[in-house]
Amino acid sequence: MSVSRLCTAGIAMARRVRALAGVLLVAVRAEGRRLAVFFAKTYARVVTPSLAELDPVLPAEIAARSPLARSWRSFEHALDLRVRDAALTA
Repeated sequence: MSVSRLCTAGIAMARRVRALAGVLLVAVRAEGRRLAVFFAKTYARVVTPSLAELDPVLPAEIAARSPLARSWRSFEHALDLRVRDAALTA
């Protein structure tokens, strides 16, 4: 879809939303609620702890217990070597 068609469609949508401003309701279906809960739990149980393990200031003794942290630090070390060998400055 071209940019001009997208802009035209966006303007038309904005007009409709403004026309319905007082009566615009959003109905969330059961599937949508389940999906939202799934993503919230995934974020809380997987993403947040994983990001904590990737923290560069995480003490080495704690990072050594985490396969993800060990792999990430190994990757960073290999990347630093590659950059140094290529004589690039970061």
